[in-house]
Amino acid sequence: MSTFNEEVEELEEVEEQEVQDEETNEQEEEEREEKRSESPEAKLARLKRQAAQLEKKLGVAPVKVAPKQEEAPSRDISTKDLYALMGANVPEDDIADVQEYAQMKGISIKEALATNVVKTILSTKAEERSVAQAANVGSSKRNSGGVSDDVLLANAAKGKLPESDADIMRLIKAQKGLK
Repeated sequence: MSTFNEEVEELEEVEEQEVQDEETNEQEEEEREEKRSESPEAKLARLKRQAAQLEKKLGVAPVKVAPKQEEAPSRDISTKDLYALMGANVPEDDIADVQEYAQMKGISIKEALATNVVKTILSTKAEERSVAQAANVGSSKRNSGGVSDDVLLANAAKGKLPESDADIMRLIKAQKGLK
């Protein structure tokens, strides 16, 4: 059987544990509240603070992590690649696509140009350009090229004479009523 003092100590430990649990729950609730409305910068700062607290609590030395430097993909084209692009008659608009495919596969531009994927892309784009060009040519309005006799007479009455010899002859004939 346990003594009265032991029971009191157990009750005190239970109460102390309950107080700690309540404080932990309050802290967790505050952190949840912060997480909902914090910006990415604030979140990073909060996580760094938590990591520092854990390192201090556990007695572990902080780990130094070098920040990652995201390298922008190189857009420089070597001389050999430039000759390969010129030899394949790749339009300027398509060079970026070929270069992107080569970088994605980790191969040279010359090797990329030899693949069926790039060949298909280039032929499809060339066909799209030719179709677009044909559509633009057919839809343009054609100018008759000449000014009607009535317009020539109206302009002459305003003092605007035609510049070409053929138009001057047409104006004279129109004034005399000849055709």
